[in-house]
Amino acid sequence: MSAIGTREALLDAAEHVFARDGFAGASLREIMREAGANPAAVHYHFGGKDGLLEAVLDRVVDPITDRRLELLDQLRVSADGAAIPVRDLVDAFIRPDFEAIERLQSRGAARARLVGHAYGQPNEVVSAIIARQFDPVGSAYFPEFFRALPHIDPDVLRWRLRWCVVGVIVMLFSNADDPAGPIDRHDRDASQRRAVDFVTAGLEAGVT
Repeated sequence: MSAIGTREALLDAAEHVFARDGFAGASLREIMREAGANPAAVHYHFGGKDGLLEAVLDRVVDPITDRRLELLDQLRVSADGAAIPVRDLVDAFIRPDFEAIERLQSRGAARARLVGHAYGQPNEVVSAIIARQFDPVGSAYFPEFFRALPHIDPDVLRWRLRWCVVGVIVMLFSNADDPAGPIDRHDRDASQRRAVDFVTAGLEAGVT
């Protein structure tokens, strides 16, 4: 197997094992066995388990980030200097997650849980990775949400963005494979609209 082939095999295997067993419970031995790689391969390509985890999450999250920024750029062009409607911002933020879940599920059952584990139960290593990954998204989107909702205190809005938006995203990934879960396999668009409606209402709610 070539070096590139070995690296991709390790990422595929790690994605599966991390999603199934969680980060703390995942065994490097199991990942190497599934990838058909020797014990030195993980250290050669990734420096160890933490580096492998970071590469796995980057492979999943980077396309989500790129898509979010692409959709936001489209909204800015359409708005032509005006404030972007809250619902449009929420849709642009959440839609890439539905797209990512579909990609992950096409690679095997339970793959979507990977992001649910990362965002829902982060350890110190994962928290640092998530903070780095989210920085460009937060820097781009938060000012647009603040502009769209000028009557909401920025601290309140940050709280809502964290717990309302991110909370929904964690729930979507963590329960994506559940037939009774939040995503209707026969009508993903309807599920996305329901999620966008819910988050938009939460962000726009009056302050008491």
